Amino acid sequence: MHIAVRLAAVMLASSALLTLSGLTAFVSRLGFARVVLFPRLMLFADAVTIVGGLIAAIQLWRFKRSGWTVGLVVFGVELFYQTVGLAILREPGARRAFSTAPNFRMHPTGRSAPRG
Repeated sequence: MHIAVRLAAVMLASSALLTLSGLTAFVSRLGFARVVLFPRLMLFADAVTIVGGLIAAIQLWRFKRSGWTVGLVVFGVELFYQTVGLAILREPGARRAFSTAPNFRMHPTGRSAPRG
């Protein structure tokens, strides 16, 4: 059990540090003024991942129960952000990567071809 808790702590810490490095790369490339114009939900999710992920990783490494709570909050915020981002926050005119409509059939060559 201790190995699984430590593995979760390492995963949370690496997620937080990778998010921090990605945000730092954006700021260095685009400038802080442009990054502030990003969607607020993205900036909020990044802040929760960076701060909450590091706090959760430290608490989990010490085998404290609060690490699980903070880790679940980080997971919940990221799940909400990814779900909302997939469903709602698409670029105008962007096509969906998947279709639930049964308007495609398989072509004999193996490629999907539109009906019609």
